[in-house]
Amino acid sequence: MRMRTGASAIGLLFLLSMPARAYVGQAAEALSAVSGPAFPGVRAMRGAACSCALGRGACWHDAEARLPCFSAQAVAVDRAPSGNDRSPKKAFFLSLILPGAGQWYVGGAEKARAFLGLEGTLWGLLLGLRTFEAWREDDCCGFAKVHAHTDAGGQSDHFLVSLESYASAWEYNRFAQATYGPDAVLYEGHLAWEWDSDAARAEFVDLRRSSWQAHTRATYVLGGLLFHRIVSAIHAARMVGKGDEACSSPGRRVQIGVTGPGKSPGSLGLRVTMRL
Repeated sequence: MRMRTGASAIGLLFLLSMPARAYVGQAAEALSAVSGPAFPGVRAMRGAACSCALGRGACWHDAEARLPCFSAQAVAVDRAPSGNDRSPKKAFFLSLILPGAGQWYVGGAEKARAFLGLEGTLWGLLLGLRTFEAWREDDCCGFAKVHAHTDAGGQSDHFLVSLESYASAWEYNRFAQATYGPDAVLYEGHLAWEWDSDAARAEFVDLRRSSWQAHTRATYVLGGLLFHRIVSAIHAARMVGKGDEACSSPGRRVQIGVTGPGKSPGSLGLRVTMRL
């Protein structure tokens, strides 16, 4: 009698597992047909889901009725390479060459755009300052030619400082001879000058000061470009070391689940979850 009861229970278990096995197999087949080569783990998932439905996912929820509840779940994950799959050294040197390139290599597109945007802004600012400096130098040369009757183009800083400090070359030469004697540097001939007025000389000083300020700020921007590269390179290497999810490319996940009875005994449910 006990043997007959055991055989009947095994047969009932097998019969109840068939719908679950069929549902999981059909779901896996349908998902494989839709996803194609994008999810290579689906083919291996079919056999795992069916074997789970055959008995390894079986459990007994109702102690009195002793009704079997079959639960099967199969998961296939196909994720793009994360930041941990990248080389910190390569990310470092890429961002050292071009800020944002290392972040893009790791997978942090948003951070890469931020670094690239700042890099472009700094280069634009540097170009603007250099251009303004050149314009002011040309203005100085033209102004000196008209109001001091001398050619200031391509001259040394000593000459330009003397030009803005003395009303004429004769006044400067007399001071230099009295101070330095025979070693004094004198400006004569085409380098001699004489300002029309003190107001013109003051305007020349303002033009030179404006050109020098642009040169100084451009130097600061160059330092900022170097500092920006170092910060970007360190940041890219740390992104790989941290394995930040924000640095990784979006992944893809597929989950198929077949669950046993809910409110009504013997009922089966199919759950399919896709996250792309």
